[in-house]
Amino acid sequence: MIYAYIGSVVLSVLAFYKHTEDNKYVYADLNTIFAPSSKQFLGTENKEVKVVARWHVNFCNPDEEHKKIQELAETGEKQKLIIGEKVIGNFVVTHITTDFVKRDAYGKSIFINCEIDLSEEKTKQLQTRKIRPKAPATTTDKSKADADARHWVGVRTWST
Repeated sequence: MIYAYIGSVVLSVLAFYKHTEDNKYVYADLNTIFAPSSKQFLGTENKEVKVVARWHVNFCNPDEEHKKIQELAETGEKQKLIIGEKVIGNFVVTHITTDFVKRDAYGKSIFINCEIDLSEEKTKQLQTRKIRPKAPATTTDKSKADADARHWVGVRTWST
């Protein structure tokens, strides 16, 4: 029974222990002359997720599973994080903390705890606007055409 995927790495129910999510929201402090000041919501930061896996020799090869997660981190590519049947989003592995709990006499791992820190990667849409140039003046009055041209480029002139 599969419980979580990080890209091509599969964490089964026996390996998956827990996960935590850290969501941050950005506000700007707007200071005013008279109290109270106010806040303006600016958006959300990328989500941070920590997945804790436990690998035991009775259910898998702990060293191979640890190697898979390290290789995934070293590619630096964003991967889909799926927990249960819910797609959490696209994430990159930012930090791995490994606790080698037990090893046998030959140096092979018997039990490994592994904390995998993931950071969400969102593609940001750039907001663009089309700017249409102002149509040329059709009037024969030169002073009106010059005034329109100066207004269009944002230049103000005063005649004395």
